[in-house]
Amino acid sequence: MKRTGLCLAVLITAGVSLLALAAPSATVQNVAPESLLPQTAVIALHFDGDAAHRPAIEQTAAWKALEQTGMRARVFDLIETFIATQRSDVASVVRSALEGVMENGLSLAASASADGNSFAPYGMMVVHNGAEHLPALVNFVVESDPRIRSSIQERTVDGRSIQFVAPGPPGVEVAWWIEGQHAVLAGGMQPVEQIMACAKGDVANVVQNPLWSELRRSDGFTVNLLGWIDTERLLNQFGDLPFPEPPKSGPISIREFVDLFGLVELQNATIQGGYHETEMWNRVQVRRSGPAKGLLKLLEQRPVQLDEIPPLPPNTDNVFVSSFDIRDAVDIGLEILNRAVALGAGGGPDEFAKDFEEFQQTIGGHPREVFSAGLGDLFCVYNDPTSLPIPIGIGPVMVASVEERETVRGSIVRLLDLAKKLPDAQKLQVRETEKDGSTYFSLIISGSPIVPTILLNDDWVVASLMPGAAQNFAARLNESLPRWEAGADVQAAIRELPSEFSSISISDPAPGYRSMMMWAPMAVGMLETQILPKISRRDSQPQLPFGIQDLPSPEQLTEPMFPNVTITRNRDNGIEILSRQSVPSTPLGNVGAAAIVPVLVALLLPAVQAAREAARRTQSKNHLKQIGLAMHNYHDVYRHFPQGTVANPDLKPEQRLNWAVELLPFLEQQALYSAINRNSAWDGPQNKVVADTAVPVFQNPSQRRPADNPGSMDYVGIAGIGPNAAELPIEDQRAGIFGFDRSTRIRDITDGTSNTLMVSDAVSPNRSFMQGGSMSIRGFSQQPYVNGPDGIGSPHAGGFQAVLADGSVRFISAEVDPKVLEALATMHGGERVGDF
Repeated sequence: MKRTGLCLAVLITAGVSLLALAAPSATVQNVAPESLLPQTAVIALHFDGDAAHRPAIEQTAAWKALEQTGMRARVFDLIETFIATQRSDVASVVRSALEGVMENGLSLAASASADGNSFAPYGMMVVHNGAEHLPALVNFVVESDPRIRSSIQERTVDGRSIQFVAPGPPGVEVAWWIEGQHAVLAGGMQPVEQIMACAKGDVANVVQNPLWSELRRSDGFTVNLLGWIDTERLLNQFGDLPFPEPPKSGPISIREFVDLFGLVELQNATIQGGYHETEMWNRVQVRRSGPAKGLLKLLEQRPVQLDEIPPLPPNTDNVFVSSFDIRDAVDIGLEILNRAVALGAGGGPDEFAKDFEEFQQTIGGHPREVFSAGLGDLFCVYNDPTSLPIPIGIGPVMVASVEERETVRGSIVRLLDLAKKLPDAQKLQVRETEKDGSTYFSLIISGSPIVPTILLNDDWVVASLMPGAAQNFAARLNESLPRWEAGADVQAAIRELPSEFSSISISDPAPGYRSMMMWAPMAVGMLETQILPKISRRDSQPQLPFGIQDLPSPEQLTEPMFPNVTITRNRDNGIEILSRQSVPSTPLGNVGAAAIVPVLVALLLPAVQAAREAARRTQSKNHLKQIGLAMHNYHDVYRHFPQGTVANPDLKPEQRLNWAVELLPFLEQQALYSAINRNSAWDGPQNKVVADTAVPVFQNPSQRRPADNPGSMDYVGIAGIGPNAAELPIEDQRAGIFGFDRSTRIRDITDGTSNTLMVSDAVSPNRSFMQGGSMSIRGFSQQPYVNGPDGIGSPHAGGFQAVLADGSVRFISAEVDPKVLEALATMHGGERVGDF
């Protein structure tokens, strides 16, 4: 196991450092990188590098905007500086290697075997002309972990000096060497021998693959990037093998599993990239070998006409329009679910039918009717940069076509009513108003600076972050505001692209890059004064190798840019995505991306965090429900609830196993339960490994836990009232359901199961779900009871969740009367339980 982990570390470090582990060899004859890749590659990627197409690439807008202005050099400066915060002696070497890949290229491949007949899977990476960067990186990697040096072996194959580590069965290894001027890293079963067979011509190389021949050429642009995933070959080679995790209904093949999603007809997915004059081009194709069904069917939508585009703001810099049959999508999704359930996924057909019925009751109808009824099949997302009160350059707006207005209105009302039932829904108010023939739904969220708005009229339904965007849309409909029209650059792009498409994306990268450069001086200052000093492991703080004046001005950077246009179109055997770009999009898109960081995050983070916390709280509630159900199933079998700690007179309660261990067989964790030594301490030698196993149902998703504490538990049993509540005899009026040596029956709970706490959230996680004693059983002894000294509480705002003895889960406010909590904590105290 140690050798396997060590070799994986070698492989990862080598890949990140571009074949860091390598040694010079006597081989001097240069070879074409593609001659090392097998014809049988099921996954392949080949990048020529800039040097191979220098005249073409220097004509592109991307080269003029990013290279000639020095922008790409500044990005590499940042990468080098961040690496230098950890290891200054390797930063420049890594930068040189990265620049070498950009200049000279890279090739990747994976195959079941080079000859296509045997089963000997392997993968490889070739760094073109990468040998010169390796000696310094070798020293860095070896010095960072002496174990690597002791694990490296060496042998000679066909005159090449091969270094390798062998982590597993015979023939399985990770190896690296220099082939001509290229550096090669390979891993798998006999990878060296299989690559050498390609190099010598004993087996066909990737050039003989029809996909290579097809993708190497293009009528529209000079190709410098190509790749594919050959799913048909994968299924032909592995489709009849059993799926690794068979469903409850019995073993199925990989082909049958893939067919669940309608992907068995997927032939391949390919990519091409390149240049033509000032433009960058990309082509992605997804091809099938049979009829479209399942997820493949969703890819092929009806053609869209430009005059179908809804009225857009004239200053929008980003728009996406697509047809999409949402009814078909719902039907296909349900079909996939039903087929999976028929194979035994989840709880089986009966449980799925019950859950689906509850889901329909929750949302107010069948998903097809709730989510799609009355809607058309045209959808649009665009940016209205003037719609937010702070001019940050972003204002996303979503639009869908409408076929039946009243039906859509009913769906909106049902969904908003559902939203009001979510946690913290008391902070949400919905106001419905009519204006100029349109209906507006305004969502007022207490404490939020945004007012999400839905507009509905006879033709469109619009959703925006602020009412201004919806009002602007309505004004453009009645022509009281100007509309967007395709400019000369966009029209030129559309003329070069196919005239028929099912989706189109038009984005102007200039505003995003311009905003990024406007914020750059502030970002550089924060890097130097706040970020670099905190992350550096060196005594001296690394300095950025450039000043603010070395950054290109916003106008320098954006002057060569023009709008990017991407279309998707149907082909006879699949779909094709064509993209004509001036420069790549900014990391967060083309809608004032840089401004999002300092401003939009401040606006939206509270709402996003609230939504995430609501989801986590709901998931935690489900965990408590499962624990409550397991408690009752245990009671049905043993006629009492689990004892607070597993009985063991030779151990103190703090050493014993926790009550949660007894629930494992009732939570589909029988294998884990069988691995536990019930006669040993929870952290005894045999139990230690199990104690560090994460059991998701015992963990609150909102709880933070250290990385070295994976098996912790976030819920505690309620012992009653007082510091010694867990030690009280069962007849004591202060006793709760759990005690170190108590076994409680339902008939012992004379206060009523719906009025008695059984398990609750804890303020912080314990060491392990197996840990007994006061870490897993707690009583109320000191006020404040919620999030106080007893550790009963939660990371949730406003209170905690608990499962009652009847199995129901309640959210208990932090402001609850302490007397009410005391009444809930006891099982036969005779107290009156008030509101909670």
